Formats: sequence, C-alpha cells, structure tokens
Amino acid sequence: MKKLCAFLVCFIILSSNVAASSAKFNDIEEHWAKDVIEKWQDYGYINGYPDGSFKPDNPVTRGELAKILSTAFDLKECQVPEYSDVSEGDWYYPYLEKSGQYIPVYPLVTLYESNMPYHENQLQGGKGFLPNVNALRMHVAEALVQIKMQRENIVIQDLSIQDINAQVQDVFKDDHYLSLDAMHGIVPKNVERMNRYTWLAHKLNIMIGDDGYFYPYGYITRAELLTAIDRMTN
Repeated sequence: MKKLCAFLVCFIILSSNVAASSAKFNDIEEHWAKDVIEKWQDYGYINGYPDGSFKPDNPVTRGELAKILSTAFDLKECQVPEYSDVSEGDWYYPYLEKSGQYIPVYPLVTLYESNMPYHENQLQGGKGFLPNVNALRMHVAEALVQIKMQRENIVIQDLSIQDINAQVQDVFKDDHYLSLDAMHGIVPKNVERMNRYTWLAHKLNIMIGDDGYFYPYGYITRAELLTAIDRMTN
C-alpha cells in the first residue's frame, strides 16, 4: 500500500504547480469517475491543483505514463532502447528505464489524427519514444495487461486471432474491430495486437470500455488511468 500511495501522489504531482488540499475537487461532481477519484482522495493518496480542480479529462502523455507505471508497480530497471528523442537528462528517463519495455510505440491501422505521430515515427524508422505525445488507450491497455500478467503470473489459454476478434466484436461496437484486414490470410501485426490486447484488457477487467466502445485510438485521461489502476489493485 505504501508503494501505491507513492504512485498516486506522483500521479497528480506531475508539475510543480500542484498543491495538496483536503477539500473535495470542484470539477468532478458530475464526472463518471467521481467515486473512484474521491475514494483515493479520501485515502489521502491524491491531490489536485491550486484552483481546487482535479482535471479528470486531461490526457496523459507518454512521458507521464512512464512515470506512473514505474512508480505504481515498483518496476525494476531494464534495458532501454536507444530512442532518438530521449536523453538521460530528461525528467522521465529514470522511469523509462523501468517501464519502457511495456509501453509500445507502434502505429495503429487507421490514420486518425491521434495516430499520426506514431505513423510518422514509423516512417522515420520507429526510433522515437514520443514522450510528449498523448498516450493512446490501446497502448496503455497493452502496457497494463503485460504488467498484470507478469506480476501475477497469469496464463490465459491462447486463442486464434479469429476467435479473439469474434469475442471482441461480441463485447465492443467499435468499427475498428469489424475486420482483421487480412491479406492472403495474413493478419497485420498491429491489427493482431490491437485485438489481442483489447480482449485481454477486458478479460482481466483492466479496461472495460464505455457504453460498448473501447475507443482504441482515443487518448487515456487522468480519470481513466486512475480507474484502470484502481481495478488492478482491487
């Protein structure tokens, strides 16, 4: 619990402008994650901003994600790829040393605006980590699934990608899962990963979507990430 406490404090203290407050946050009264946010605030593990807000719908960047994951789960140092846009002096580098192996950077299939930085990075050789880019829900789902399965030694019976896709379609209504984009019987790797980790994130009750949609191309928000980690710790 002490490690989780340290994480949740760091979750909110991502800038020097954050101040602790025991008052209820002034911008979550009608928010869907109100109960989870207030639960962790009542525990004394999270703080808001000086104006009394929590900013639950603010997106989390990949650099912030590296810090949150490494602190939340007490990850150990591992070998970090030589990213072209990362240096040892960057504030997030010590956290990337621990969480980099879990955070993917591959582009998804459709060239939505949120996916363009990943697509452009791939065209340039895929050497960037993109620390200041907002984290995609799909990438966060993959990271959280890998961490949970590794830490808890979870083994799940593997299924064919076709069976996985069928189960995903049974749960989620996103158009992105309607086709496996297979050419000559071969499913693209990014399509397979998107389906597999959507399936696992739901099966492990980490990320369950919203009104029947998973929104793989959407950004992960502060409230969504806190909720996912709340599910994992429970």
